Amino acid sequence: MSAFMTMKKPILFSLFAFLGAATALAQGGGPPNPPGPVDDVPTPIDDHIWIILLVGLVFGLYLVLSKKSALKD
Repeated sequence: MSAFMTMKKPILFSLFAFLGAATALAQGGGPPNPPGPVDDVPTPIDDHIWIILLVGLVFGLYLVLSKKSALKD
C-alpha cells in the first residue's frame, strides 16, 4: 500500500471534522428574541472558540505527522 493510501483516512477525517466545526460558527437565522428584558450573559466558550479550533487543528496535524514519521522508520 502506498503512503498516501494509509494517510488518506486520517486526512479525510481531519478535513471533515474541521469543516463540521466551521458550520458550528456559522450565523443562523434562528428564532427572534423574546420580548421584554432578557439577561444575555454569554458563556465563556463564546469568546474564544477559535482558540479551541486552533488547538484541535494543531493536535490533529501533530497526530498525522507523528504517524507519518512512524511509518518511515
